[in-house]
Amino acid sequence: MFDYKAAGIPFKTLFFNPTKRFAKLIDASEGDVRVPMKDKGMMYVFACMVVLNAHYKAGINFVHDLHFDFHDKKTGVAHRFLSKINAEFVDIFPNENAKELTTEDINELLAHFEDVNYWKEKIPPGSFRFEGFTIVSLFDVTHTESRSALKYDLLNKDAFIDPGIVRRIEYNLSALLSVPKLRAGFLLYDKVRDLLRPIGSSASGSIILQGKTKQKSSAVFKGAAADAVFKKGKPYIKSELTNQEHDKDILADLLLSKGIHSYLAMPLTYDGIMIGVLELGSEQTNTLNAMSVFTLEEVILLLSTAMNRLHNEQQNEIEAIIRQKCTAIHPTVAWRFTEAAEKLL
Repeated sequence: MFDYKAAGIPFKTLFFNPTKRFAKLIDASEGDVRVPMKDKGMMYVFACMVVLNAHYKAGINFVHDLHFDFHDKKTGVAHRFLSKINAEFVDIFPNENAKELTTEDINELLAHFEDVNYWKEKIPPGSFRFEGFTIVSLFDVTHTESRSALKYDLLNKDAFIDPGIVRRIEYNLSALLSVPKLRAGFLLYDKVRDLLRPIGSSASGSIILQGKTKQKSSAVFKGAAADAVFKKGKPYIKSELTNQEHDKDILADLLLSKGIHSYLAMPLTYDGIMIGVLELGSEQTNTLNAMSVFTLEEVILLLSTAMNRLHNEQQNEIEAIIRQKCTAIHPTVAWRFTEAAEKLL
């Protein structure tokens, strides 16, 4: 087991006397340690729970996994750790403004578990002091947590549309693959028209099609890239893009112009039909490779499912627009009406 241990101040992200491994984390993060909690006020509730058990002998059976995020300033990658905290060396003392609580008061607090203001009313800030130190042991759960977060976001119907969700998906893909400052692009693919379209706004669009609403796949993917992605349905990996390839390959030219030196394009399929492309790019060479594809296997099905859901929703909206605006359409010109509806949409 990795020896990530340190002494800490209760309910603070302050550590001392760390082991060598823990010290490296603190050094790499330059002190940027965060508690990834949706409601920061809940930390106050957790401290109060400790007070209830220690001072009021409430006997509450409460277990909550506390995580710490260390943001590596040298690589740009965030690492998440599950903490196990030994509070054996912590004493809790009441201050002058501490209130006496009855069993009914404690039951009411538990009934209002997420009401932080109610907890502060019953156990006012500063009414208890914690003296001593904790022993913190960390366990690296970066990959597990990243996969879990990706699954949660990809189940959202606005997974590729909402800029906030897109940023989280990009962030967690970066953590999952341990690639700093990873850039992600999501492309819908229309096989009939051989068209690639970036999804949503520029923030959630494409690496290679930024600024364009659509483009023929053959206009940017040629040679080995086109053969891998669109003919064989396999990932195209370019681990090392150098300036020597500038002007020799249109895809390399596009990527280098955007500062991308390592690139992965992965076809997304649903029921055997290619419906989109996941793009990943990094400014550093040799950060995306065959191992990246292997790591993505656990989330690629969810990516494809989310892409298919979006594709179906947009198709339904396009068909609704055509039905509303047009009468019977001859099949040979149907694509023109589809394009017009896409623009309107």
